[in-house]
Amino acid sequence: MGGKCPKRGGRETGAPPIRAENTEGLPPNARVAFAHAATLKRRGGRKARVSTLDTGLLIAYNVLRLYENIRNMLQERQQVILGAVIREYIASARPIASADLCRILDMAVSPATVRNELLKLDEQGYLAQPHTSAGRIPTDKGYRFFVDHLLDDENLDIDEEIMMRRAYAVRDADEFVRAFTKTISQIAGAFAAAGMEDDERFYESGFSEILGEPEFADQKRAQRFGKFADILDEDIRTLLPHLTEKDEQIFIGAENPLKSARGCAMILASWEHPRGFRGYISIVGPTRTDYQKHKAIMRRIRN
Repeated sequence: MGGKCPKRGGRETGAPPIRAENTEGLPPNARVAFAHAATLKRRGGRKARVSTLDTGLLIAYNVLRLYENIRNMLQERQQVILGAVIREYIASARPIASADLCRILDMAVSPATVRNELLKLDEQGYLAQPHTSAGRIPTDKGYRFFVDHLLDDENLDIDEEIMMRRAYAVRDADEFVRAFTKTISQIAGAFAAAGMEDDERFYESGFSEILGEPEFADQKRAQRFGKFADILDEDIRTLLPHLTEKDEQIFIGAENPLKSARGCAMILASWEHPRGFRGYISIVGPTRTDYQKHKAIMRRIRN
């Protein structure tokens, strides 16, 4: 109380690590603080410090950013409703109405409350309403939240595990990739493509599965997918340098760096056969795809 703010040349204190890439999009005062701190760091090396004022600016900015993140997070009831909409839409391929949700969830809230929550999810970009009188469908943002926060860890069932073991029992590399691709497509109920590291061999399976989805009943969309599959071998190899051995990459709709696949969901992961040869596998389906099953497949492949 009554104390004065420290002068720029006054007492100094330690600061968080300074990285140039952190300055993009910062408010002007925070960018100034970062620039000043970076200058001191260059001059003083590891012993460099920034003033209390600069540190205060950075802390204030981080607090504001944390507040925004909290404000943008979905409340628990909204998460339950969003998860229910997506799971039901994946199963039925039709827009989900508020009456459907009241029946599915059996929540102790009124239909008016459910409609209000759906409207909030619309406004935040997680759901969309194709027509005024229709129910809701998930957006790419909604699917992304679902994949990142609402999926449970599941394993393959016994029959699916047996199929995987039979595939891995194939010892010849070429025959394995062929059998492996077909097995993954059958379990996923989607299109699958696989290849080997530093090798031209590339196999695809599951055209009938994906073309049987309602989204591909449109002839033009089916044709676009066919063209995408024709060049998938070349396109997918551009993504391999960014693929780690332990994690899969999930691209949903517009997120996909492959322009021709932006109407789909695509999961990409690496695999290793017990005999030591390695490669990659991709599962492709509509954005309304069985993410739970596909992640279970990828978990089995990594383990």
